[in-house]
Amino acid sequence: MIPSRTAIEFNTAILLFTRTPRQEAAHKDLVPGARDKNLTLARQLLRHAQRVARQSGLPLHTAYRSQQRGRQFGERLANAVARCFAHGYDKLVIIGNDCPQLQAATLRAAARDCQAHRAVLGPARDGGLYLIALHRHHFDAAAFAALDWESPRLGANFQDYLQARDVASRQLATYRDIDDAEALHRLLTELSECHPLYLLLQDLATPLAPSPPPARAIPLRDWGWTAIPGRAPPFLRPL
Repeated sequence: MIPSRTAIEFNTAILLFTRTPRQEAAHKDLVPGARDKNLTLARQLLRHAQRVARQSGLPLHTAYRSQQRGRQFGERLANAVARCFAHGYDKLVIIGNDCPQLQAATLRAAARDCQAHRAVLGPARDGGLYLIALHRHHFDAAAFAALDWESPRLGANFQDYLQARDVASRQLATYRDIDDAEALHRLLTELSECHPLYLLLQDLATPLAPSPPPARAIPLRDWGWTAIPGRAPPFLRPL
């Protein structure tokens, strides 16, 4: 059931900035070497992001790679944000397709907290951001495009962006976005078994290869001096 929109939310939209499933599967090898599984996973992650966005009751704008303009990621995202603001929205909640822990309630909370010119950030465990809620008055396209996108420095970098503009911000709960096979496995240890994607993710995830055991070091007390006739100096050998 989609909740009714409040007056606060009328001038707020969601921007889903994403690749198509085929592009995402080609870019991220979440299930190593399994092309079909990667495509299935990419499709389901995108559908989950779209479903959660629609459940929030906020207008949804999706910018696929073919609709994005610009050479670098930051430039393409900045252009997509500018187009959404050009439609007349005052606030924008920006998300991607790789954070299964994101919920509709989180999006609505971000929309409310972004009221009165307050920014909202959803920090990811890898140092990036899975959500940004920003008022149009605090959007500087050039500076926004120049941020450290797709980097573990993005979270701290965006805080600097806000502080430079004297913008108060609130941080949401820290979630994990899925960028590689290891992140997918770690997510499974944090995701509730009731989550609609849990069984699918568990089925698709390929067990990670175990780490090799560390080499056994021989304690110093087990070494002794041995002299070899005709050679010098003596050398250490295990006793």
